Amino acid sequence: MKNIKILLFILAIFLFWGVTNVNAETGTGSVTVNVILPTPAVPVLINSTSNNVTSTSATIYATLTSWGIETNGSTGVLNEAGFKWETNSPPNANGDNDANPQLNVPFSKTLTGLTPNTKYYYRGFTSNGFGEGTAPIIGSFKTLPPPSLPAVTSPTCTNFTSTSVTAGANVTSLGYPTSITRGTCVGGYSPGNYAAEGGTTTGVLSSVPIRKAKNTIFVRNPL
Repeated sequence: MKNIKILLFILAIFLFWGVTNVNAETGTGSVTVNVILPTPAVPVLINSTSNNVTSTSATIYATLTSWGIETNGSTGVLNEAGFKWETNSPPNANGDNDANPQLNVPFSKTLTGLTPNTKYYYRGFTSNGFGEGTAPIIGSFKTLPPPSLPAVTSPTCTNFTSTSVTAGANVTSLGYPTSITRGTCVGGYSPGNYAAEGGTTTGVLSSVPIRKAKNTIFVRNPL
């Protein structure tokens, strides 16, 4: 029994010495602890779809999915967040820093002053103390054409009678938004005073106004 106690005492001293490395003369020592920190990482985000696209503006979206990891192992703290957009891909111009995103909640920016009928590329970006993160997939949208009136050329009048005439013309452009009606009218466009031929394409039209008077060709869109 005595031998067992001696062995246990020696084992305890051995374990204590391996952990603390105590100085026998001064009674001081140190303990070495190995701590493995998480790998630093930039924030992670994804692009969402754009909407409310007009000829000169659009709203773009992105979603932050991770704050990232700082170099000290703590959860990332955002230094900046926003979007980059331009007509070339990948977009690196027009970067702003006016977003305050929450985790897994889409954040947005409305772009204005855009060029009509032009394709734009965009992506969200964020940064923490370790570096900058950008959305891996680039989003895009195309602005609408500028609003314009329809165009009509080559007006004609044929088949004259004492009470009617056939009026026609060539529709060379539907304008934008697209024309919603076309035909001829009597003495100016007014409800009940026109003959709508119908159709929403360019080309030659002809119709007979319902009243005898000076005839006007019309092609009408929401403008």
